[in-house]
Amino acid sequence: MRGFGFGFGFGFTVGFAVVAEVPVAVGFVVALAVVVGFAVVFEVVFAVGLTVGLAVAFVVAFTVGVGVGFFVAATAELPDITNVSARKIESFLNRAPT
Repeated sequence: MRGFGFGFGFGFTVGFAVVAEVPVAVGFVVALAVVVGFAVVFEVVFAVGLTVGLAVAFVVAFTVGVGVGFFVAATAELPDITNVSARKIESFLNRAPT
């Protein structure tokens, strides 16, 4: 009879402990899943934000650079090469004979 009492008492105690610990364990698992979910969401948002941000920054920098380059090229004063060309011809014609 003692074995039965011990087994019943032990089984009841373990069963009660398991019943009491299951919600805690489930709560821990749910909390862990929520934390992992937030981490995954944060990682995805960070990666997408970084990718989109870099792409936009590259496009803006490229567009502004090309636009400024065209503006500078369009408004630049080009040197008058006719004088330079004439001087080159003169120096070629006036060179010492070889």
